[in-house]
Amino acid sequence: MTDDFDLKLESLSRFIIKTPSSAKSIGIVIFSALFIEFVAWLGQSMFGDKISFFSVSSFLIPAIIAFVLTPPAIGIFHKKLSNEWSGLIVLISFLVSVIITLNPFLILGDIYLPSSFAISIAAMQAVRLLLLSTVADYHISRMLIPASIQSFCALFCGTYYFGKPFFIFALILTVFSTIGVIGFILIIEYPMKKSFGISPLGVTNAFLAHLAEGSKKLNEYFREIGEEVCIPNSTLFFSRKCGSDIIFTAPNLHPGPMGEVGGSNLPKILHDTLGEGTLVSHGCSTHDYNPVEESEISKISESILLSKNSAVFFKDATHSIRMKFGSVIMTGQAFGDSALLIGTRSPLVTEDLDPAIGIAIMESGKKYFKSVLMVDAHNCMTTLCPAVSPCSQIALEYYRASEIVLERLSRLDRDQFNVGYSRISLPFGREKGFGDLGVQVMMVSIGEEWTGYILLDGNNMLTGVRDEIQKRLGIILPMCEVMTTDTHVVNLTSGKNQIGAAVPLDLFYPYIEEAVIAAKNDALPSEVAATTAWCNGIVVFGSQRISQIAATVTALAGLVIPVAAVILILIGIATAVAFQFLS
Repeated sequence: MTDDFDLKLESLSRFIIKTPSSAKSIGIVIFSALFIEFVAWLGQSMFGDKISFFSVSSFLIPAIIAFVLTPPAIGIFHKKLSNEWSGLIVLISFLVSVIITLNPFLILGDIYLPSSFAISIAAMQAVRLLLLSTVADYHISRMLIPASIQSFCALFCGTYYFGKPFFIFALILTVFSTIGVIGFILIIEYPMKKSFGISPLGVTNAFLAHLAEGSKKLNEYFREIGEEVCIPNSTLFFSRKCGSDIIFTAPNLHPGPMGEVGGSNLPKILHDTLGEGTLVSHGCSTHDYNPVEESEISKISESILLSKNSAVFFKDATHSIRMKFGSVIMTGQAFGDSALLIGTRSPLVTEDLDPAIGIAIMESGKKYFKSVLMVDAHNCMTTLCPAVSPCSQIALEYYRASEIVLERLSRLDRDQFNVGYSRISLPFGREKGFGDLGVQVMMVSIGEEWTGYILLDGNNMLTGVRDEIQKRLGIILPMCEVMTTDTHVVNLTSGKNQIGAAVPLDLFYPYIEEAVIAAKNDALPSEVAATTAWCNGIVVFGSQRISQIAATVTALAGLVIPVAAVILILIGIATAVAFQFLS
C-alpha cells in the first residue's frame, strides 16, 4: 500500500539535520585544534620537534579557509550555501581528518603519521564532495573546486612537513577518492534517473532549500513525475438575499505534501479565490493526489465557478441525522436535490480515504440525490497509519453507512432553512498545528434545530479532541461535526502536527465557541444549489507514484553500504598500484 511506504518515509525525518550555528561549529574546530596542540606540548611535542604547530597548520587553518571560501565558491554557480551548513561541513571534515590521522599515530607511532594524514586528506575530500553535492548543488562538476578547498590546503600543509613523496601519495589518494565518490553518486542515482527521470540529490537540494528559505524548487521535480487526472469536486452554493454568499466545497485532491510546496495550502488558496465565505473541507484523497504546484489549484476554482452558472437553487433542506455502521459514524443533511455527508471513525485513528471510496459513494448516492458531497472529517489521529484503501473492511463500512444515511435523508420532510457563517483567526502558528484559516463555522437552522459544521484549518486532530469539543458545545449546539482541512502547510518534515497536540484544547476552544455563536447570529434565510464538477487535466503526483519512489528509495538504501565498500576497496587497490608505479 502507498501509505505503508509513506510511514517508512516519515520515519526518515529523524535523520534530518538541524544545523548548529556557524559560530558553534567553528568554535568546536578551534577548541579541538588548540586542545590537540596543547596536549602535544604537554607530551614533549607529541608529533616530534620538526612538526610543531602541526594541529594548527594542518587541521585548523584549512578548516577556517574552507569555511570562509566555500560559500562564495558555490555562489559562482548561482547556488547558496548558508554559513551554518558551511560551518557544519567544515566541522565534519575536520573531525574525519583528526580521527583518521591520530588513531594510527597514537597506536602505532609517528612513523605512520604521514600515511595516516594523507589518507585523512583523501577521506576529507570524499566527505566534502558528497555533502556539498547533497546540500548545495547536485551537479558534481560544480562542486569539485569548493569541495577541494579544505583538503588541498591540508595537502600543502602536509607537504611542508613531510616533503614531495607525501604530496604525490596524498594527491593520488585524493584523486582516486574523488573518482570513487563520483562513481558512488552515479551508481546510487541511476535507478531514480532511469525510472523517474529525476536526480535524488537534486530533490535533496530542493528539499533543503525549502527548509532553509522556503524555496519551491521541489515543484519542478513533482511536475516531472506527475500525471494528469480527472477528479470530481462537489460544492454547495448558499445564496442569501440580505447577506454574503457561502460556499461549502469538498475537493477530492490532497493538500500536500508539506510546507508551501505542491498543493499544501489548497484550502487557503481556494478560500481566497472563491471568497471569504468559503469552507474547503477534506474530500477523499491520498498523497497520490497532491497537486504538483499551486497553479493546479486554479483549475479547481475555475471549474467550481463555471459549474455555478448552471446551478439550480432550492429553498428547502432536511434536518441533519447521524448514523453508525460498524466503526463509521456518518452525519448527513439534504439540501435541495443534493446531500452532504461527513464521515469519521473517532475515537478510532483514521487517515485519508482513497478517492475510489468517495467516488463510489457519490455515484451510489445518485439514486437518491443529484449530487453528493462526501467529506472525510479527518479528525482523529494519535500516530500515523495507512490510508483507507478500496475493498477494505473499513471502506465497506463507509459505503454502507453512507447508503443508510442517504436513504433515510431521501425520506425526510423538508422545510425552509437559514445559514450563517463565521471565521476567527487563531493566535497559534503553523508550527503549533494551525493553518492560516483558523476556525470556520457554518450554522444551519430549520425551525429551532441547529446543525453546526466546524472546520479547523489543520492536518488532523488529536484523538479525543473532536469528541470533547462536541461535548462542550452540547448545551448550545447538540448537533455538530468537527472537521479539519488536512492542510499540510503545518508539516515541514513530519506528518505528525495534529491540532490539539501542541496546543491544549482549553486554549483554543473559546475561539470555537465564539465562532459558533457568531455564525448563529449571522444566520439568514437562504437558497441552495449543488454541483459536481469534473476537473480535467489536474497534474498530481500520480497513482502509486509515491509507493514506486518509496520502493526505489528502500532498495537504494540497501545498496549504499555494499557499493561504498566495493568502491573503497577499488580505491585502495588503485592507489597502491599507482603509488608503486610512480615509486
